[in-house]
Amino acid sequence: MTHREGHIYLQYAEPIGSGLKIFIVVAIVLFIPYVIHLYRRYGRVDTRRLWVSASFLLFMICAWALVLMPFPDLDSSICSVRHVNAQLVPFQWVSDTIRIAEKQGTGLTGLWRNPAFVVRAFNVLLLLPLGVYLRRWWRKPLVTSTFIAFGVSLAFELTQWTGVWGLYDCAYRTFDVDDLMANTAGAALGWFLAPLVVFIPTRRQSDELEPVNEVITIPRRLLAALIDYLVATTVGGIGVAVANVITGTHESASVAGRLGLITGLLLVTIVIPLAIGRTPGQALLGLVLVPSGDDGRWGIVIRAAVVWLPMVILLSVGDATSQLVPSAISIVGSLLTLVWILYLTIATARGGGVGPADRWSGTSLRPRSAKEWA
Repeated sequence: MTHREGHIYLQYAEPIGSGLKIFIVVAIVLFIPYVIHLYRRYGRVDTRRLWVSASFLLFMICAWALVLMPFPDLDSSICSVRHVNAQLVPFQWVSDTIRIAEKQGTGLTGLWRNPAFVVRAFNVLLLLPLGVYLRRWWRKPLVTSTFIAFGVSLAFELTQWTGVWGLYDCAYRTFDVDDLMANTAGAALGWFLAPLVVFIPTRRQSDELEPVNEVITIPRRLLAALIDYLVATTVGGIGVAVANVITGTHESASVAGRLGLITGLLLVTIVIPLAIGRTPGQALLGLVLVPSGDDGRWGIVIRAAVVWLPMVILLSVGDATSQLVPSAISIVGSLLTLVWILYLTIATARGGGVGPADRWSGTSLRPRSAKEWA
């Protein structure tokens, strides 16, 4: 890695800050899909697994940011002023450290101000966490961990050498064999230090057992309902827009939105469950809707009405009154919608997973069996 004169340590702050920003965006985008994966695979969201995944993602993004950032402008003349050659001499950093020390002083203080030494130290630290994760969570032996670290470091260096795989016409960062050695050594050091890093959990034997999904938690139910709502508004909105184009009609935005929601909910919470036994959200979360009684189809219809009809009515009343009376009534309608959702959630939690929608419709939710996954 290159360095800027006079900013030996501050040069790492900008890439790390950029990495944190990228992590926040990526984590927000991936959170719901990852939670869905956990529910489908394990039937629960294990906070240990969530912590390891999030912290490892943060580490890898920051590592890539330190290797590649800041990016030069694509339209700049970077290649005409700075073409970086590969450094292929092993332990070149030792002679560089000695040469710089002769100019700016020796001793411990001089060593930590010596750019050649500081860069090498940071390269050791760069992949040290990788060795920790490989031993504590993935339970990889030292040799395997070392080879994995070497592969990751080689990917870093080749990305630098190729100008981010051809994105730039030249390399703006150095391919350095000493970096490759330091990164790999750092991961090996992390492997040895792993027993001391207690904030990274170790993989338990129970993590390898069959998925445990007998209990359908409230967050799992709410996430399934949220997915159904998003699918309903999207599909219904597209359907209403297409119908308007075909018929040449033009409703107001609020009317079109409510028509789209009603159309989508009819499809998502009634038509699809009658056909396949679960809503799209329930299917994604590994749940099956079980009707009971002589005619279970009415149970599916009643369940949809219990959950969604009060919300549609309250939201529709709010839209209608907002044009006639002060907007406070519209706000009250929105608040009552939230109260209804809260009531359903609390009643289901207090009922041990059996809520008003289950009791009044005679239906229930169960986890999808292993046979049904096949």
